[in-house]
Amino acid sequence: MHNIVHVEIPATDMKRAKEFYGKIFGWKFVDFDPTYSLFNPAGRGVGGGIYKVDAVPTQSPVRAYILVDSVDATISKVNNAGGTIVHQKGEVPGMGWYAGFKDPQGAEVWLWQRSPRRRQPQRRSRPVQRSGRRVRRGSR
Repeated sequence: MHNIVHVEIPATDMKRAKEFYGKIFGWKFVDFDPTYSLFNPAGRGVGGGIYKVDAVPTQSPVRAYILVDSVDATISKVNNAGGTIVHQKGEVPGMGWYAGFKDPQGAEVWLWQRSPRRRQPQRRSRPVQRSGRRVRRGSR
């Protein structure tokens, strides 16, 4: 409960914004009307929309982080597509890496890359009682 379920990005030029985010993240868009376009990421994740504004706020009051496989590779894509890095790659020890950028219209978005997880030791299977007979977990 209380999970983030939708993120909205402001844009002065809807077409340019959709081209930029489509190029960086591969998002597909569905136009709701001329001032609003929805996106859903492939697989799991939070979807959202791009909405038309007269001027993009100069500083975002809330940060939205987009999960990526590689912050470094995504920063390169952002630079090649005309975005500006506002915060170079940083680390949250034991958790992952982040960076921030502004799209060509000035909307600020953040990236998040999870740390590889260490393999957890396998638990020994304990017998489980079912319908009067004993079975091992994971067996049928």
